[in-house]
Amino acid sequence: MPSIAHVESLINMDLREKIKTLISKSCENYLEVSQLLYEVKSEKLFRDWGFKTFKQYYSSDLNLADRRAAYFLKIYEKLVIKNEIDSKDLLEIGWSKAAALLPVINNENKEEWLEKARSLPIQELLTEVRSKDPRKPPVDINILDDVGIEHTDTATFKQVFYLNKEQLQNIKLAFDVANKKAKTENPAYLLDLICLAYLATEN
Repeated sequence: MPSIAHVESLINMDLREKIKTLISKSCENYLEVSQLLYEVKSEKLFRDWGFKTFKQYYSSDLNLADRRAAYFLKIYEKLVIKNEIDSKDLLEIGWSKAAALLPVINNENKEEWLEKARSLPIQELLTEVRSKDPRKPPVDINILDDVGIEHTDTATFKQVFYLNKEQLQNIKLAFDVANKKAKTENPAYLLDLICLAYLATEN
């Protein structure tokens, strides 16, 4: 008959594999991922898997960037535990908007911010968040977007273009227009918005 310690070890290994599976579709499963990572950290389960620190675990076993791992933990700690926001509400607004609310949401204003998250596009929501307290660091738009695509240090691509002077000027003008709407200077995000706007005219 297996010992209790052996059974617990098997359960922990199953949990480790479950997190690996969920993290591949973390936008859909972000709340469960947040909860499981919180448990792994608080109960120090990563030590059972041969890792000395939680950071070593998530960076090597899950290939998570530091900021993204921090967002997962904060979503569960602040939104679920501290402010007792219902999981249905968080699943409704999605990963990007849940992370966007972290700098401003509390027990007193949570209904107001949840309603804004339901009704506003992600960029407008981020603008609202920044306007409440500009001193607080905003959510990193490099790893979030409106359709739930996550951009990490291990999932970026470099593209080189050779342009003439007129083409460069047109691109700069387009970036200026996109910047006014998106309220961000991130060139990759601005280029994506410009492309989406062009594609929308084709539909």
